[in-house]
Amino acid sequence: MYAYEAPGNGTEAAAGGAALLGATGGMDDTEAKCYAARYTDINATVDPKAHWNTIGKAEGRLGACAKKLTQFEAQRYLNMNPDLQKQFGRTGGEARNKANKHFMTVGYKEQKYANSTRNEFTEPWFCGVGQYSNC
Repeated sequence: MYAYEAPGNGTEAAAGGAALLGATGGMDDTEAKCYAARYTDINATVDPKAHWNTIGKAEGRLGACAKKLTQFEAQRYLNMNPDLQKQFGRTGGEARNKANKHFMTVGYKEQKYANSTRNEFTEPWFCGVGQYSNC
């Protein structure tokens, strides 16, 4: 469970992504495709939107395309985004949870934020391609 304090809204609890899809709990077509691809028990005969609304929310399933960040990724996300540090704090479990919630709701959609979870030291690279053209 993630606790997220939005400006002026108080504290909102999001269990498994239920609050990530807006007040109506609606899921758009892109999110429905992600949901169906993420969970193997959703097949072509099951409507992903209906499944999430009737079963998935109650089971705490993630109904958005964003992945949940690990604690390390959430800290990196904070480290790479000073604006989020000002909003959520620089370190600590609460700051990382808020950063994770931010990533899952808006961050994964915005290029500035989406790229900040990447770790160049753990990602594969190919000699002779891009920035590695002189190796």
